Amino acid sequence: MRLLIFSAQFLAVASITAFLITDEGVRCRSGPTTSHAIQRQFAKGTDVTITCQTEGTNIEGNALWDKTTFGCYVSDY
Repeated sequence: MRLLIFSAQFLAVASITAFLITDEGVRCRSGPTTSHAIQRQFAKGTDVTITCQTEGTNIEGNALWDKTTFGCYVSDY
């Protein structure tokens, strides 16, 4: 059973992905909606690591939001 749990944890870590910010700047919020507080901003050219995705406020036809390793959320549009 321990080997099975270890494998699941390994898979979760392996699925983390980093993305380059290509827009002029991206606001990272405390939750996956535009009404959540802005915790930080990422400048163009910043690498941001995503830990998971969830649904939130629809931005330009896309309701998917990415949770970063900083614990804040950015819209995936």
